Amino acid sequence: MRLLFFFISITWMFYSIFVIAITRIDTGALAILFVSFLFMTIAIVYHPLRIRWKKNKTFRVSTLSAVSIALIIALCLEGLILSSIKDDHPAGIDYVLVLGAGIKDGKPSRVLKERLDKASEYLHEHPHAKVAVSGGLTDGERETEAEAMGTYLKNKGVPSGSIVYENKATSTYENIKFSQELMKKYLSPEKEQRVLIISSDFHLHRAKCLAEDIGLKAFGQGSSVPLSVTPQVHVREILALAKYYVIDKNYF
Repeated sequence: MRLLFFFISITWMFYSIFVIAITRIDTGALAILFVSFLFMTIAIVYHPLRIRWKKNKTFRVSTLSAVSIALIIALCLEGLILSSIKDDHPAGIDYVLVLGAGIKDGKPSRVLKERLDKASEYLHEHPHAKVAVSGGLTDGERETEAEAMGTYLKNKGVPSGSIVYENKATSTYENIKFSQELMKKYLSPEKEQRVLIISSDFHLHRAKCLAEDIGLKAFGQGSSVPLSVTPQVHVREILALAKYYVIDKNYF
């Protein structure tokens, strides 16, 4: 059993370092790194911990209860994430919102390219629609995410007149809130405020919840993420959803 804890710890530690190296430091990677250190600690003090486990019933019950509760909550939140992965938009939505996902050297990240490719497909099928590209300035970059996203879409053949730039947002909530303010300029006030949110599939549940919170009728179209970062982004989203439901809604 001790070797198993060591193996899990080393595996997760290398995975979290790998993810940080190819993307950036975020709560998902840090959470996995924290758990890997926790498992390493258990492996190091395994023998005295095992003796205490056998002798102390209160310790066993409290530990099992805490782990069980955490797992149940995580599974319930993951269920909400998975339930929103499918596309659910009706035809004829006039306003599309693409959420930012990081740029490097002025170019969209791989995850962001997947989102923009989905948006390009929709806009070629629905040329009347406006698309809001949302994302502010990130560390080390000279242009905003929105500007890089707009350039990518124009290179995909999307007319520049169809693109609306929201270049101040630094979180999902701000993506949606600031884009709603722009939306008022392009849609008739008599129309119901409907928006098609295009984001990574794991992100759609929370994004639609945030949009509904501020009065939008939200639909979703999800893009895939690389398999190598799937565990990390789901861990991050579980933590973000927990924060959304328990603490506040205006972050991440």
